[in-house]
Order: sequence, then structure tokens, then C-alpha cells
Amino acid sequence: MRKILSLIKKELIQIRRDRRQMVIIIIAPIIQIMVLGYAINLDVKNIPTAIYDGDNSLTSRRFIQEIFNTGYFKETGRLNSIQEVDKFLDQRKAEVVLVFPTRF
Repeated sequence: MRKILSLIKKELIQIRRDRRQMVIIIIAPIIQIMVLGYAINLDVKNIPTAIYDGDNSLTSRRFIQEIFNTGYFKETGRLNSIQEVDKFLDQRKAEVVLVFPTRF
């Protein structure tokens, strides 16, 4: 532990002696945060999505419409039966299948 503390002390003395190094240590991370903070966008959009609507009611149709209006999901197909869900996912036609059971 003493070795680490003496190393930290030595580095702090060196930073105090060289003002250019202090500027680099403080300003460089601030610039990186500002530039990279605007460059990175982690929003997931256009997820390939299939729908099985067993209810087919006005409520389920509106719900499905609202889901796709968000922009996060992209419809890749409508399934006719619940048995098609696994096949659709295995064939990578969709990453997500939304299932609306009867009496939704």
C-alpha cells in the first residue's frame, strides 16, 4: 500500500511541475465526453417483428398500429396460427413475435 501511495504522490508532484500535462489530463477527457456523447446513439429502431393476432378485435388492431407507429418495430409478417411462431423465429424472418391471444 505504501508503494502505491508513494507512486501517487510522485505523479502528483510531476503534474504540478508540468502545467501542460495538467491541461492534457483535464481537458482531453472533457473533449472526449462532449464529442463521443453526441456520436453514440443507443436507440434500437426497426426491430423485425411478426404479429399473431388471435383476437383480431378493434382493440388489438389499434394496439398493433400504435406499436408500429413508435418506429422501434418494423412489421415483417402476419402469422395465421400460433404454431408458426417458432418456425418464423428459427428462419430469422423476425427477431420478435408479438402474440395477441383470443379475448385480448
